[in-house]
Amino acid sequence: MNANQAVAGISLLAAGVYIIISLTGFDVPYAHIILQWPTILLGIGLVMMWQAFTRRDDSSMFSGVLLTGLGLLFHGGHTFQLWSYDWPYFTLIIGLAFLLKHSIQKRGGLAAGLILLIITAAGVFSSVLTPIFEDRASGLQWILPVVLVFAGLYFLLSGRTGKRTKWKKSL
Repeated sequence: MNANQAVAGISLLAAGVYIIISLTGFDVPYAHIILQWPTILLGIGLVMMWQAFTRRDDSSMFSGVLLTGLGLLFHGGHTFQLWSYDWPYFTLIIGLAFLLKHSIQKRGGLAAGLILLIITAAGVFSSVLTPIFEDRASGLQWILPVVLVFAGLYFLLSGRTGKRTKWKKSL
């Protein structure tokens, strides 16, 4: 069974059980919490993560972590009103997705995940960091954008590590 069959099978099974429970009028405890739209993201993400761990598939891991993280984020914000939808949460989810993708195959995603986690930390602690940098010289405000530009250029240009072919003399 491949990943698409498992996700489709679990989704159809859950939809069928939900419709049967609705038709019978059976009272399910916590149904108002479980039967919310973020649960779909959470469920599909958990299935994809499980399959990624069992099959060592890094692309399924990235998608699974992304969907699971978004499901948790939206449940916390929409269902339970625990937090708002601030941008550091999204960079945290994507950064964790890159790191867990890297943990499966040990290739790609480590640097991007770490950079996104650093950006997340800067966003979360920006209220603490802002007064510190405002008291310093005004030139410090240029540090983050310049570092981001150089990091982006590094990643764009470092991908060109292919071997160059040498020209052979033709006789």
